[in-house]
Amino acid sequence: MIDALSDSEDLEIFKTDLIMDLIDFKWYAFAKKVHSRGFRFHIAMIVVTALYIHASYIGHDFGLGAAYNDLWIKGLLTTIGLLLIYPLVYDTTQLMKQGFKSYFSQFWNYIDLLNIYGGIFNLYMQIYHRDLHFTLYLYAMLIVCMLFKVFFFFRIKRSFSVITTMIMTCIYDLRIFMLFFCILCIFFGGCFSVLAPNP
Repeated sequence: MIDALSDSEDLEIFKTDLIMDLIDFKWYAFAKKVHSRGFRFHIAMIVVTALYIHASYIGHDFGLGAAYNDLWIKGLLTTIGLLLIYPLVYDTTQLMKQGFKSYFSQFWNYIDLLNIYGGIFNLYMQIYHRDLHFTLYLYAMLIVCMLFKVFFFFRIKRSFSVITTMIMTCIYDLRIFMLFFCILCIFFGGCFSVLAPNP
């Protein structure tokens, strides 16, 4: 029945008491606990990532002194690795239950995979190749993925659902314009680099 509702274009049906009660029942009985746990893990990841960026890239030692700063950074990286275990287990279980075709047909699963496996690869890069430009770009991309993941969790919260869905729809509708804008920026950047090179 839920599949039939999700395929329906009649949005007014979702305002009926029967459908609202059905959705609320399925949410509180099956989904709320799982998504709330995932949201807590993601918030913890954001906090630890912010602390790591502060300590590693901005150079703030939190009053620990230089002697303890490296130990603090290693502790933060270890915590990030531990926080990646839950989404890794959850998404692996989801993939096994849904199957490859169904799993990879959903946009948010690509964000999850990028967040998980990109995060694991980023740990390796942070430990062994932190000063490479590639590592900086990788981490910046992962931070954007974390933002999208926050949008996902906000989307399932009724008070945030409307504005989050509106923002994501606007981003999707602007995809052609953004592609065109990026092409213009690349070509104008090339022209200005030739006309006024920076030695």
